[in-house]
Amino acid sequence: MITTRSQTKNMPASIHSIPVETLSHIFGFIEDVKTLRNAAFSSRNFHKIAIPHLYSKLELQTSWNAPCKELRPLTCVLLEKPDVARHIRHFAIRGASTSRFYSANNNNLEVEPQLRDAITASARNEEEKKLWMERAREADDIDCILSLALPAMRNLRILDLEIPELQGYVLRQLLRVGKDEHPYDKDPTLQHLESFFISHRDEKYGMTSGDIVPALLLPGLKHLYLHRVGEYDKGDHAEELKEISKRASPITSIVMRNCKFSSSDMDSILKSCKVLTSFCYEMGVGPFCRASLPALRESLEFHKDTLQDLWLDFTTFGSHWMNDVDDTRAMRSFANFSALKRVKIAMVYLFGEYPEGEIEYLQNVLVDKLPPQIEYVRILHCEDGSAVIAEALDMLIVQKESKFQNLKKLSIEISQICVDTDPLAFKRLVERAKNEELDFAIINNPSELNDTVYEQLIERKWGFDEDMEFMPCGSQRNMRPPLQTKARKEELDYEDTTEGNSMDEFGGEI
Repeated sequence: MITTRSQTKNMPASIHSIPVETLSHIFGFIEDVKTLRNAAFSSRNFHKIAIPHLYSKLELQTSWNAPCKELRPLTCVLLEKPDVARHIRHFAIRGASTSRFYSANNNNLEVEPQLRDAITASARNEEEKKLWMERAREADDIDCILSLALPAMRNLRILDLEIPELQGYVLRQLLRVGKDEHPYDKDPTLQHLESFFISHRDEKYGMTSGDIVPALLLPGLKHLYLHRVGEYDKGDHAEELKEISKRASPITSIVMRNCKFSSSDMDSILKSCKVLTSFCYEMGVGPFCRASLPALRESLEFHKDTLQDLWLDFTTFGSHWMNDVDDTRAMRSFANFSALKRVKIAMVYLFGEYPEGEIEYLQNVLVDKLPPQIEYVRILHCEDGSAVIAEALDMLIVQKESKFQNLKKLSIEISQICVDTDPLAFKRLVERAKNEELDFAIINNPSELNDTVYEQLIERKWGFDEDMEFMPCGSQRNMRPPLQTKARKEELDYEDTTEGNSMDEFGGEI
């Protein structure tokens, strides 16, 4: 059969004639791991294209009875095949709780050659090597095995760890990476790591402030996320934090959710950052260490010229102040923070636990404590002073045209019950905001009603904009009921009576 040129042009092209770059781009849209795996085994060409995508994001969900079932063989593969390990950009692990207790009947494994070689290369001396080898014989020691796997992921961008209760080896390895110590002085790794999420698995708080020092020293880290990290007050800050010089860390964004640090430790952490542009601190509960709102404000002063986003809050289901220990006086003004544009802040931080003072003072708290260039304000947990916050918000809106010309969005989180105590005050806020062409919202916060049975709890995302998603936290302490918008510009349906009527049904979830 003779085929003419015109016929050849109309014939369908083979998929293998498509450029590799195009195929790789297409493979990038495949999220299903099984589909990628099947593609990798369909041909040699597809294998080369699919492997980088197959290994680019690894998420391990371990089980209590076999914590290392996947991690141990995976580590051996990464150590034996560096060309595979270099494709990993995002690594996450969950279920890493008190794993060493589960290996009581299987603690004498033969250490694989890949693990043995990695330990030999990393250990500083024979004693350290011996102890490391002993730990590697434990079938379920996640901390030990993970400490060998992470340095092999040289091009890692995002690290999402649920740290075991008994940790040490992972943190030691990361500390040596950050300090350029043996063997990473001659063989650097994790130079591209930008985001590091550290969560404590147990329902109790875990780790210490000193345990986050390795993260502060990582050479390329920009974003640090902490969950349920806290410790008992020692009276002085951690020895490890003393070793970090001011402005030594490249971190620009810190999120601490359900954490609690002493004032001295927090001061050291904040001042270790060279340029901090975003800081989110959700203070944890419990008698772990003394809390001081004024001291936290003074530590933040260190970044008054660079901080753009600030989120100060306490846990979703309320605060537990220790009245005889905690200093819950109001923070002083943020008016001198020249770069600050967006603020989410619990009412207690600005007004104190018990708002006191002349009416004129309380009315002007927001006006006096927010910087003139502010663009976005969200006041949180307003249940303890709904009347006070309504007056202060009213004054802020009044001052928009003269002092806060850049203010575009304003909202408060408050429970339905508190709004219903003075519905006309909140109706006036909505009307005044509408007149000022200000995007204003009253957001129902049902979590303040601690005795409520919630039909739905959602895992929260991370960051100031809550746009960063990690694996769900094993402690289930990163969940909250959905928030719902009560009003946005439009008037609320209240009659002009003293008692008022009920609000309309909630709008859509946000």
